[in-house]
Amino acid sequence: MSSIPAGLQVCYSDLSGIGGLDFSQTLEIKNSWDTFRRIEIYNIGISTARDGPSGNKLLKYYTFVDNQERMNYVRGLNLHTAYIGFSTVVQKN
Repeated sequence: MSSIPAGLQVCYSDLSGIGGLDFSQTLEIKNSWDTFRRIEIYNIGISTARDGPSGNKLLKYYTFVDNQERMNYVRGLNLHTAYIGFSTVVQKN
């Protein structure tokens, strides 16, 4: 499993504006949102470290732990796109 590079923070957004959901639905949305953010922040760090002529091209982008995590990532991407209006995707796999 990949981990977040030292020095990067994972920022979790407030989803309180999404209403009409029961607790389990809210938890599922939050999990998908947070999964997308966590993986994107990791990949941004990798992309930055690989950038330029002296960048470390051996660094690997995030690898999903399992299919469930991949599905959460895709749901999170869709939520970000719907909620924010755009998304800058770095995920490479």
